[in-house]
Amino acid sequence: MEKKVCAVSGAEPSEWCPDTITEIYASDQLPLPKENDLWQNLMIDTWSGLKASDACSEFVEEKFTANISDSTARKWIKQTDDGKQWAKAMHFPKPIVFSPNDTCKADSSRPILKFLGLTDNQTITTDKLEINIQAYVENNFKNVSLQYGLGKKPDDWITLVDPVNQQYKSPELFYTWDLAKLPAGVVTLRLYMQNVEGGYAERKIQLNLQVPTPTPTLTPTPTLTEIPTQTELPTETLVPTETFTPAPTETPTLTPAPT
Repeated sequence: MEKKVCAVSGAEPSEWCPDTITEIYASDQLPLPKENDLWQNLMIDTWSGLKASDACSEFVEEKFTANISDSTARKWIKQTDDGKQWAKAMHFPKPIVFSPNDTCKADSSRPILKFLGLTDNQTITTDKLEINIQAYVENNFKNVSLQYGLGKKPDDWITLVDPVNQQYKSPELFYTWDLAKLPAGVVTLRLYMQNVEGGYAERKIQLNLQVPTPTPTLTPTPTLTEIPTQTELPTETLVPTETFTPAPTETPTLTPAPT
């Protein structure tokens, strides 16, 4: 029995899927059903790494996985150059994610991760925002951190609190955020918790920042002190010099000599 399979997950052999693989099966050994295909899109519980379930539906993400359960094959794919080239040729993402063998159950360790006092799409009008959280799990806790990004689907995350290895079992102030210099509009806050096995849980919330622009304090213009006009001193009147008239010299009278 012959079957053509498209090498791209979820696609059907057609003109737009030229990379098809011809597989030949014995009549008593038919291929596995679709749910056991090599390429799988699965909802994964990000904290445990297991398949998501109704009991574990809070922290989930759809992932493109390789349905390979054999431990030797997994090691070959992850640790050898030939295995890595095979995974690339099969269009698996890097790093490759293998389909979990088990499903997350109700008795699995579940993290508590919450923003307290904030609601999604809340409008913020103050320039200081207190962020209170809960971040706690019974087993395998590693750290918790806080980031934000501009818009509803940020391309980049900016760290507000670096990863700390402290748990917050009761509601507690985690960070006071100064919003004065941020642009108005939507921002996304992300609370991110990791475990020691590489799993994670994240909580996102969107806030609408409408912080009033502070009115700049005007510096008073100094009043110029008018410099008084210098009073011109009166011109000194010269006192005329008294003209000295010499007294007339008396002409002496000559006495005639006796004869």
